[in-house]
Amino acid sequence: MLVEMKGSKPVPVDITVLYEDQTREKFHRTIEVWKNGNSRTTIRFSSNKKIRSVELGSTYTVDIDRSNNIFSVK
Repeated sequence: MLVEMKGSKPVPVDITVLYEDQTREKFHRTIEVWKNGNSRTTIRFSSNKKIRSVELGSTYTVDIDRSNNIFSVK
């Protein structure tokens, strides 16, 4: 999954993957992913399960626009 930093302050990357069977898998990356001025990072994961949706962020992540944080698979 490609994640792009939209603001000027680096924040950790938290991703929650919801599978069709209603199980969840969480991924966390520290602000280290933004070192060297990177504005994009790729979070790689694999699973045999079918993905229902992917959500970026967490309760603790500062985000002014949460409307673009969920990707639903159709």
